[in-house]
Amino acid sequence: MVFEQNTGYGIIQLLQLFAVYSFIGWLIDNVYCLIKDRHRFDRGILKGPYMPLYGIMMILSLLVAHQLEEDLVYMIIILFVIATLVELIAGMLIHFVSLNRYWNYTGRFLNLHGYTCFYHSLKATLILAGCLVLVDPIVMSILAVTPPWLDLVFLIVFYICVISDSIDAIDEGLFMRKFMKSDVKIYHRNKQKKKAGF
Repeated sequence: MVFEQNTGYGIIQLLQLFAVYSFIGWLIDNVYCLIKDRHRFDRGILKGPYMPLYGIMMILSLLVAHQLEEDLVYMIIILFVIATLVELIAGMLIHFVSLNRYWNYTGRFLNLHGYTCFYHSLKATLILAGCLVLVDPIVMSILAVTPPWLDLVFLIVFYICVISDSIDAIDEGLFMRKFMKSDVKIYHRNKQKKKAGF
């Protein structure tokens, strides 16, 4: 109750919104790739139609918007910071687990070790602002009339899929990390043998 008074959202409501915006983020990302590259492909590490990266961004944006709804300029700055930090942390975690990069902005203007850059953060900020103004009122109106039993079924199915998908992704990432490390060791071992004349 105190949490809802401070944030404007209940915990169940935030779980629903995270699920919805994870899907909407996946949809926007794939439509963008379809328009830009003329073909669809999943850039995320999960196999399902959801990208938790965007769900996290949007939840944080909703919480910020509830506190700063009267200060538009400050809110836009905070949205930019959210977009930058979430993508930076996600990129670093994925790289740490798998030694692989699913996106790389090296060479782009004001990039942070290739994990994020000014242009992409600005684009994400505009998307977040657009979702707050245009999409969120529609989502909230739909959730308001959805039967509680349907909400429960949706949440159970979604989070079972996301958790199992995440476990598989982490397992594959750790396998890839182990494979890449062993591959590097073999490469250096062969290099040393060549220098020694074997």
